[in-house]
Amino acid sequence: MRIKKEVMSIDSVLDNVIHQIYMAADHPFGVSGIASGFHELDVFTSGWHNSDLIILASYPYMGNMRFMLSMALNIAVENKTQLAIISLKDSNEKLAQQMLVSQCKIDSEMLLKGRLSEKEWDKLTDFQAKLYEAPIYLYDAPDISMKEISDKAHKLVIDEEIEILFIDNLQMIRSEGLNCETVEQENIPKLKALKILARELDIPVIVLSDLKMPENTQSKSYGKRPDLLDFMELDMSQNRVDTVCFLYRPEYFHITEDEDGNSTLGTGELIVYNGHSEPKVINLQYNADR
Repeated sequence: MRIKKEVMSIDSVLDNVIHQIYMAADHPFGVSGIASGFHELDVFTSGWHNSDLIILASYPYMGNMRFMLSMALNIAVENKTQLAIISLKDSNEKLAQQMLVSQCKIDSEMLLKGRLSEKEWDKLTDFQAKLYEAPIYLYDAPDISMKEISDKAHKLVIDEEIEILFIDNLQMIRSEGLNCETVEQENIPKLKALKILARELDIPVIVLSDLKMPENTQSKSYGKRPDLLDFMELDMSQNRVDTVCFLYRPEYFHITEDEDGNSTLGTGELIVYNGHSEPKVINLQYNADR
């Protein structure tokens, strides 16, 4: 299924471009796309734009799913923007549970047991009402091919008018007809197909991706801040990726101070490459118990 696109005259195309420029001019931070809700990220990217493919990559245990869900909640709950999440990793129920944990700042174990304080019950009730009204569509797909993702995404755009799509995750998309020696090689045709999908849908597509953890804990690369040069399968020019974001938590690697001697406990970093400038390092706060 494809969304039919018509031939456009230059004046119509130019009108769209000028409209985006005026949107950026009217926004206090120059955002012309869909705002993620993370201020520094939005200032750097000007928001997520139609047809863009954005990769959110991390080593295991960095919290990329929670970061994605926080972004999705900012977009849908705060800004009322229609979005969908196609999840190959987690069930719809687990995604909803993680949304409650993230937004209400409630311990996940206590939430599952229903052992909440009166204040926590109030938080849960208040956010539940907001989440009921949020334009979020979840599709639980544990075993799905790129073609099936494309068909479902097109249907979501047509039927639900979604304006942004999240997919979790790249490595779990079923490879069909590929004879690749490594998982990294399998990612390349998937990324190209996802970029084509973003172009066809004319919406931003954000995809979570797992990075392979260095096996030798004594190697120089273990615990090193992710660098785009170290992950050639995410090459932006070759695979037509528009933005690559690496989520990184130095504390997980027992790095307790940064280069300037500041504590890294309870902190994280989002390293953002957009192909137009030097990568931007955005400092984040996280709660390891959530």
